[in-house]
Amino acid sequence: MIYFSFDDSFEHNEEYKSKEKPPIESKNTLKDWIKSIPLILFIIFGLIVCLIEKIFTFNKKLPDDVDKVKTWYLEFDDEEDHCAVREVGVDENGKVVVLAPYEKNGSLEYMGFWCDEDDDIDFFENIIGVKHITKEEFESVWNSFEEPV
Repeated sequence: MIYFSFDDSFEHNEEYKSKEKPPIESKNTLKDWIKSIPLILFIIFGLIVCLIEKIFTFNKKLPDDVDKVKTWYLEFDDEEDHCAVREVGVDENGKVVVLAPYEKNGSLEYMGFWCDEDDDIDFFENIIGVKHITKEEFESVWNSFEEPV
């Protein structure tokens, strides 16, 4: 695992703003498009299912306090999944306002802000500019969360 934190100033980083996606190769022939029809239908079906799930799973949205986060603390799995596993958002007063993934009464309240992204460690280290912390520091912040009443 890799543990790190960063503040919200990365949003003003020009390299972050200009982060480009790799170009997508286009299909040039009708034959290629015909071969893609089952995939396109599968994607459309998947999008419809996702939309229906979003509409009917009210409890998995991000908390309203995500806008109050000043510093993020992330636990990043660098061995298996290569993604953020747990995250903690702390406001300017040092209070934990976002904890994810977060379960309440045995039900997943929300998955997270960074845990839902497919960003690799290079993105965090080179684009955002993180500060590496120890597992103990992360666990200390994670455990400082006070359950809302």
